[in-house]
Amino acid sequence: MNAIILSWNLRGMGRPEKVRALINLLGEVRCNVCFIHETKLGAMKPCLANRLQGRRFGGLAWSPAEGASGGLVSLWDESFFVAETTVVNRRFIAVTGTLVSVSKQCCFINLYAPNEPGDRRIIFEEISVLISNAQCPVVVGGDFNVVLDESERQGSAEWVDRGAMLKDFIYQNALVDLPLLGDRFTWFRGGASKAASRIDRILMSQDFVYWFPMVTQRALRKSLSDHKAIVVGEAIAKGSSGSFKLFSHWLDVSEVIHLIENVVSTVRGKKLSLILKKVREAIKEWVSNFRASKQNKISVLKDKITALEEQVRGSGYNAELGSALKTLKNDLWAAYRREEREWHQKSREKWFVDGDRNTRYFHLLASLRRNRNLIHKVEW
Repeated sequence: MNAIILSWNLRGMGRPEKVRALINLLGEVRCNVCFIHETKLGAMKPCLANRLQGRRFGGLAWSPAEGASGGLVSLWDESFFVAETTVVNRRFIAVTGTLVSVSKQCCFINLYAPNEPGDRRIIFEEISVLISNAQCPVVVGGDFNVVLDESERQGSAEWVDRGAMLKDFIYQNALVDLPLLGDRFTWFRGGASKAASRIDRILMSQDFVYWFPMVTQRALRKSLSDHKAIVVGEAIAKGSSGSFKLFSHWLDVSEVIHLIENVVSTVRGKKLSLILKKVREAIKEWVSNFRASKQNKISVLKDKITALEEQVRGSGYNAELGSALKTLKNDLWAAYRREEREWHQKSREKWFVDGDRNTRYFHLLASLRRNRNLIHKVEW
């Protein structure tokens, strides 16, 4: 099994658009382990836990925020990693267990480091002690709130060399910092500022690189956070297509109604099974194009935002760029909002409250509804 680890400072999970963006990203990346930082959540509601875990992540650990600051969530696929002990701190979550594919002990640490240097040093020391006591390879991913050297930052205040603290942490624990692909920076302030830095990273023990020699580290495109998500993995897998389902909200689109009418008119007088087959084929093709167009729009918006922010970082801010960025970000929020509404309609209120598309509750409900709606016979 490939190792794919995702780390993202989401900057709050209180809005449904943020949750939708995260769930979409989990579906795209198909990671085995996920670190989410700065959730700003004081409690983990069961419905949110169900939506995050789905069918992939059997394991979940979380640390609450203090006020509007902090908050962590760690997720893991139990076919990849079996947890045995969990340490939950305000600033980190450490889960130790067995990597199934190599039958070896490993510790995954989700970190949201303090911004104040003294507090950050204390957390680094606590994690170093934890790593020493664990006596097994580790993966430490998150927002370190510090860069290694001046090349990992631009546009902010005068450089004060605090990278030695991070260098010492990496050296003391014999960790590997893979080169970052995709971008030089993982955080961009935005607006009129050119400030950007690489404060997000995933570090790992040498043994982990030995077990998974083809791993790389990549910054993904920006989404609804000012931090880019980071992925360490041998490959980013794509999801497979599911079975055919017809959802009522598709029938709100006049194009679908016309499509069905045209198909039925061409096979009028044929067997019902043939009519249903042709309608299904036509709708599947329409849905495929519709979803591709929708995802392509989100992808295009992300690309445009990334390009404009790189332009701001390079040539500086102006009102025209600022206005364009604001419009694009509003459009991205709106796109995720529409998708969340679509899932809300798809789920109906009960499903939305009790769990997401992959919960046992939904599959039971869907089976009962399918049996109830089954066409047993047709009267002519």
